[in-house]
Amino acid sequence: MRRFLVSAVGGIAIPFSTTARPVPKRMVSVHGPNWERVRSEYALSDSILNFHNAGLNPTPRRISKRLSELTAQANEVPALSQFRQMPRMVVEVREKMASFLGCKPTELSFQVNTTQALETILLGMDLPEHAEILTSDQDYPSILNTLDLLQRRKNIKVVKVSLPTPTSDDEALIESFRAAITPQTRVLLFSHIININGQILPAKKLCDLAKEHGILSVVDGAHAVGQLPVNLSQIGCDCYATSFHKWVGAPVGNGGMYIREDLIPDIWPNWGAPVGQEHSIEKFEHSGTHPLPIRIALEDALDFHLGIGTENKRSRLLELNKWWIDEVKKLPKVYFNSPLEESHRSSIINVGITGWSPDKLSTYLRKEWKVFTSISMHPQAKGIRVSPNVYTSRQDVETLILGIKQAHQSAPE
Repeated sequence: MRRFLVSAVGGIAIPFSTTARPVPKRMVSVHGPNWERVRSEYALSDSILNFHNAGLNPTPRRISKRLSELTAQANEVPALSQFRQMPRMVVEVREKMASFLGCKPTELSFQVNTTQALETILLGMDLPEHAEILTSDQDYPSILNTLDLLQRRKNIKVVKVSLPTPTSDDEALIESFRAAITPQTRVLLFSHIININGQILPAKKLCDLAKEHGILSVVDGAHAVGQLPVNLSQIGCDCYATSFHKWVGAPVGNGGMYIREDLIPDIWPNWGAPVGQEHSIEKFEHSGTHPLPIRIALEDALDFHLGIGTENKRSRLLELNKWWIDEVKKLPKVYFNSPLEESHRSSIINVGITGWSPDKLSTYLRKEWKVFTSISMHPQAKGIRVSPNVYTSRQDVETLILGIKQAHQSAPE
């Protein structure tokens, strides 16, 4: 259906489609998810098996098509669609995403990615001189760079603890942070899922720790949303940042930033915002013109994700990794830098083979087996990162197993 909206210039009627969203198809029957059908929704490479989904998830075909349609519509009369029509559609997307995340729409800001969201929060805080931000040395490099900038600009102190990962001991993880809290600590920053090895941290317990000491909790949820059930009200964090273009499968450029409503006035935006928006989450979105079709297609990506179900997706990702972990963990030179217990394991598994450097092992798997992985050179997690997705098949996993076994066989003594 197409309806006609009247332009403010000359009263010209401009057709704009507002009901063209495809009806979401459920990927789940009473017998459980149809993973072959899910796989068919993706435009997959014929020459590479993608086991590096931690970096970026591909967008399902229907979402790519929807984005193309929205972009074409927006290009017919760009200023009208960008400044008048599409902002109203974004309001609806914000409401739906807030419901999914367990927060209020007035607490959710759209950002480009997790890094931008966390930088907005950290750089916008009015911290006194000599205040301390507590984090770990396993946090995301871009955010550690942001904290280094804060140290140089605002004369604050960044305290980095080394977490005992991999582990399934929540208390050991919590105690690492608790032992480093001082009277100067103002912020606790941690990753819900650590990017280098997929370790899941006890987010709610860490936020409770922050409350206990009267400090702010800021959570990097880049890899959690879409992999784990995330309810921000239940977690009890003060701030949370994520990237919907990772495990929700939205078009690139979709990030989210949650700030507890009563905390919004205390955080400065990085861009100029009108007077009167001091208490509004929208004050963080005045970054100039940006492509709203990307935001609107986020709703379709969420529909696709919900058609599978977060719990079903998590179960599938655990199953896919279990297949190859069970096969290769028997090999004497294979080691894991990730927790193998399902309670603390995500889709990201850090694995290595004694005698192989991470870069050479990753290169070997890609050249000889067409298996694409990433590497980690962190001192506590030197290895390759393997991260399958819902479209990954059993045959894909078998190829990965063969590649690792062959690499193990040829490893130096």
